[in-house]
Amino acid sequence: MPHELDDIDIGIVTSLQADGRKSFRQIARELDISTPTVQARYQRLVNIGLIKSISPVIDSTNLTKERKDQVQT
Repeated sequence: MPHELDDIDIGIVTSLQADGRKSFRQIARELDISTPTVQARYQRLVNIGLIKSISPVIDSTNLTKERKDQVQT
């Protein structure tokens, strides 16, 4: 079932897409809302299945040849 997202939900998702390491506090400041609101909205987005995980993006150009072979990108 599709879910309606409002501007706050979209702001949270967009912020996390730009940098998944951002704290709820940083996102709250960006969106000019409270930190508990970000936490609750994030949890709801996880519960409805919109956010499946926050994953690192690996830049293998920063690795030596030996390590590149050990890291799957």
